Amino acid sequence: MAPIPISEHYLERQLSTDAERYPIDIYQCIACSGVQTQDDIDPKFLWQDYTYYSGQTQAIVRHFNDVAEDVGHLVGGLTGKAVFDIGSNDGTLLDSFQQRGARVWGVDPADSVIGVARARGIKTYHGLFDERIVGTFDSEDRAADVISAFNVFAHSADMPGMCCGVAKILKEDGIFLFEVQYLGDISNRKILGTFFHEHMIHYSGIAADNFLRSHGLKIFDYLKNNIQMGSIIFCAAHEKNIKRTRSRRFEDLLRQEKTLGLDSPEWAHAFNAYILRNRKFAQAFAAQAETDGHKVAAYGGARSGPSLLIQFGIDQLVDVIFDDHKDKVGKYSPFRGLHVLPTAKLSAHDHRYCIVTAYIHIKPILQRLEGYMAAGGRVVALWPQFTVISLENRAQFLFELEASMNDH
Repeated sequence: MAPIPISEHYLERQLSTDAERYPIDIYQCIACSGVQTQDDIDPKFLWQDYTYYSGQTQAIVRHFNDVAEDVGHLVGGLTGKAVFDIGSNDGTLLDSFQQRGARVWGVDPADSVIGVARARGIKTYHGLFDERIVGTFDSEDRAADVISAFNVFAHSADMPGMCCGVAKILKEDGIFLFEVQYLGDISNRKILGTFFHEHMIHYSGIAADNFLRSHGLKIFDYLKNNIQMGSIIFCAAHEKNIKRTRSRRFEDLLRQEKTLGLDSPEWAHAFNAYILRNRKFAQAFAAQAETDGHKVAAYGGARSGPSLLIQFGIDQLVDVIFDDHKDKVGKYSPFRGLHVLPTAKLSAHDHRYCIVTAYIHIKPILQRLEGYMAAGGRVVALWPQFTVISLENRAQFLFELEASMNDH
């Protein structure tokens, strides 16, 4: 993988040069099948000025409500239960638990989101979670019936420390649930946009089970969903908890993963071929756009944007980013110092092409850009395949996208 910048650090003034780019190569451990980056970024630098808020997306809010409901059934009701969330962000998930009668608290390393959580009445500690930080918690916050870690368990360079912390704070009959983007879906759906510095580990069931067992925990079941185009929630407990036995579903998942080659580099060979194929199409498009004198914009200041553009070799093509995020509009991206403008200013007259870098939201974005396309603008999709979309082929693209999602 080509190096990429830390993409969340939006600035008030434009940099005279591109922000430093850091390695993002992906490795796989032959012994445990774990898939991860080898080059870790200083967490203080990585998480400063963080701009992602869980509550900003209604689909995530609904998802967290569903999770809280499911957990309630799993533990026989949440009233009076102690629920702790690792990487609790703005408190959206904990609020769902609290509304169902649980006593809640969380921990997060980003000052920007902690302030929002505390303002809504969610007790939140500041810091990266490991076994040491537990000693700084108030005494009543050192034992939990339920521990959750949603889209954060893959975000720590110190996974042993995090896992030891979970084992320390989880009650003997408690459950630990962690949601991660699933390697099976990353591989099958070719989700290139998930590779950026905050995502340090990419989990299969095999690797997750191997890791937890080395720390006295076990996975007993799982749930799948389409969050981030393919996520999995692993349900775990203390290894000595005899009430939580491994489900047949999880046994079946482990067998399927071996068939898919997730326990070997087999999956990565196909992924490399996918990148090379789409890079060829993208660079041909870039050369033609430059020859024709057309300007190209990006839609979405998502963290995945620079990764996609850089891996496809078209990172010098875009001259502006359009987004409506309150913490990004008017600022400058660390990616080439590009200015972030409100989406209402996107014009087919000024930019003949607009590349969707917020690939996860391609369907609603296409709907939002109907007027732009009617005025002669063309939308470029980087996922699942490099495609230039007009009003004439939009329906076909959406049909193929839906078919691709259903296939997996």
